[in-house]
Amino acid sequence: MAGERRLIIAIDGPVGAGKSTAARLLALRLGYRHVDTGAMYRALALKAMREGVDWGNGPGLRALLERMDLALIPGKGGQRLVVDGEDWTEAIRVPEVD
Repeated sequence: MAGERRLIIAIDGPVGAGKSTAARLLALRLGYRHVDTGAMYRALALKAMREGVDWGNGPGLRALLERMDLALIPGKGGQRLVVDGEDWTEAIRVPEVD
């Protein structure tokens, strides 16, 4: 794989614009892997809320992130987010985490 060029596509836009839907469909169409970075940020936010780490505490968030075991697992029904062995796919999609 040395010298192999890989295409990375990033999609940005406002909340509710359909970025995740567009990204999933584009990845499916092109045969690419979809990495939901928004889910990763939401997982850190939820973990911080649950452990009482203030969002303005950079060193605390970093320490929290370093302890987290985070995995995005592809499946037929879409990607599952697993944090520390627990499925958080639905837990991160609540207004409190927005």
